[in-house]
Amino acid sequence: MNKIEYINLGGIPLAVDVDAAHHLQNYLLGLDNYFGKSEHANEIIDDIELRLAELMEESMGSRKVANMKDVKYAINIMGSPEQFDNLEDTEEFAESVDHDFSEERESYQYKRKLYRNPDEKFIAGVCSGISAYFGINDPIWIRLAIVVFTITGGAGILLYIILWIVMPEARTSIDKLRMKGEPIDLQNIERMVEDGFDQISDLADRVSEKFTKKKKKW
Repeated sequence: MNKIEYINLGGIPLAVDVDAAHHLQNYLLGLDNYFGKSEHANEIIDDIELRLAELMEESMGSRKVANMKDVKYAINIMGSPEQFDNLEDTEEFAESVDHDFSEERESYQYKRKLYRNPDEKFIAGVCSGISAYFGINDPIWIRLAIVVFTITGGAGILLYIILWIVMPEARTSIDKLRMKGEPIDLQNIERMVEDGFDQISDLADRVSEKFTKKKKKW
């Protein structure tokens, strides 16, 4: 019987056999080396670890201890940087990524989930979240539908408030990818995290610019 290690992966406690834990550690070390160049490396790695934990639990089913099959399943779905950037395999990834499971990764079904979209919100992000869920490019059509429903005697405002309460906000990169039904892999998690910080930076620049203009008027 293999020894068991207890790990915390993305905030989720998992029991993993020693060989599988070593395999996972090699993969994570490779991620640290690759994403360490990014100023948002910690946020990217945190979200990747959380998704790895979700995939391992998905593979484990009712089992209490994760094995090598579960770790390889999670790693294969997430992919590795060289798969996206045409990089040569590093030692860590060469040992951890099972390239024989490419069909499994390609056939993985990413299910959409309904979230409020904080990146395109007018009030609470309800309408933009619904449009993302149904693949509608512009949330203005959902907003117009709510307005029309309200002015024609419907309970549009009440409906909006209810949806605001029951729909969670897409806070993490994983939530935002799941909201749009996009693959939750290394490449997209990195993109979502970087885009989120770019939006915050742009907002800060606009606020600073407005403050500077007002100060000049004074």
